[in-house]
Amino acid sequence: MIVTARRPLSADVGSAASGWAATKKGYFVSMTNPKSIAFYGSIFALMVPAHAPLWLDIAVVALSIGISCAWYCAMALLASHPSVRRKAGLDTAAGVLVGVGGRMLAGRSATTGARSDSAFA
Repeated sequence: MIVTARRPLSADVGSAASGWAATKKGYFVSMTNPKSIAFYGSIFALMVPAHAPLWLDIAVVALSIGISCAWYCAMALLASHPSVRRKAGLDTAAGVLVGVGGRMLAGRSATTGARSDSAFA
């Protein structure tokens, strides 16, 4: 990300979709992501009682759809703002964060992996 941050984005003008078509496609891709399914499944398993009434199940699903739609619409609006659309700054910041996270993970596994006095050994 850091290396390619200064390269311009390729704009494919021929495949531009209408606003609603792009919105529906983006929402479908997001909601069929296995991580989203696991997240919502875990919320339902923990927060909704096993013998909940039908109206509660419908309300929870409707609320989840509404919250998800609001979140992704807010992210789309924020990402389309002219000050955020500067690709280089965003890619550089993301690259630095990924690098720092990788460094923290590597340092953590190096210190915990070397011990032999753990409770499971």
